[in-house]
Amino acid sequence: MNKFLFFLAACLLVVGFVEAGFAVESSTCRCTNGIVSTGDAMVEVIAKCGEPTMKTQREEKRLGPDKKDFSIVTIDEWNYNFGPNAFMYAFRFVDGRVERIDSLDYGY
Repeated sequence: MNKFLFFLAACLLVVGFVEAGFAVESSTCRCTNGIVSTGDAMVEVIAKCGEPTMKTQREEKRLGPDKKDFSIVTIDEWNYNFGPNAFMYAFRFVDGRVERIDSLDYGY
């Protein structure tokens, strides 16, 4: 019985986090003109999804593969709002390529 209650509590906790509006990472996003995947270029995302609702850009210092040198990468974050009946998506680009796709709450 204790294992069942623990399992039930864990499931409710996960559902609570999702319902609270936390982002859920995904490797793809379906848009009007195609599917966006990690690794796609910015121009491909615009062709498949159109212009984003919001864009931000910054530079970030990252440790190189040798763990000694740093490099500067450009981070772009684009948000898409597909309306109240669909989820919003956030795309994170590193040097012009999709690194991460997050599924957000319903749009507005």
